[in-house]
Amino acid sequence: MIGIIDYSINNIRSILNAIQFLQIKHEVVTNPERLNSYKMLILPGVGSFDSGVTALKSSGMFAKLQSLDLDNIKIFGICLGMQLLCKNSEEGQLEGLGLIDTKVVNLKNKRCIGKIPHVGFNTIISGGESSFLESMIGSDFYFVHSFGIDQRSMLFETAECDYEGAEIIAAFHAGNIFGTQFHPEKSGTKGLELIRRAYEC
Repeated sequence: MIGIIDYSINNIRSILNAIQFLQIKHEVVTNPERLNSYKMLILPGVGSFDSGVTALKSSGMFAKLQSLDLDNIKIFGICLGMQLLCKNSEEGQLEGLGLIDTKVVNLKNKRCIGKIPHVGFNTIISGGESSFLESMIGSDFYFVHSFGIDQRSMLFETAECDYEGAEIIAAFHAGNIFGTQFHPEKSGTKGLELIRRAYEC
């Protein structure tokens, strides 16, 4: 079963529609004590980094997510949710969940010369060896963001896209942790396939 985390600032309607279309059993999670009850958790998010951290803490989810049994439970962060899995962000002052050992930076600091925010469909041009990331290469996904993951790490694999000369980390995969900077639930058939692939792999 998939648990879709609702921590008050995230719009989960499009996620719910996607999971319903995939016909995967799911629940909306508002009780942090339920987080260990699912095969995979989806952490969506819109807004600023600090507002996301604050909302997770206010809901009681933050500490519970940090203590997840990641040997037995998957977590899939989407957009801001992906960024919240990281240590910190140039967008704010608060510490993130720290499940991924990297930080989030302004796209301007990745030598992006294009208009920010990066909005619209973009093509994944490279990816790691995991089936989750490899399946993205050559496909278009929908992005809306001004900040992104800073760098690759030996501890996790990444997939990238190009935006106006800047290489942007579009997704990562580390064990049972998945993240996409783009919105798979708004990216058509390929996006839906990614959600299913993360759930089943």
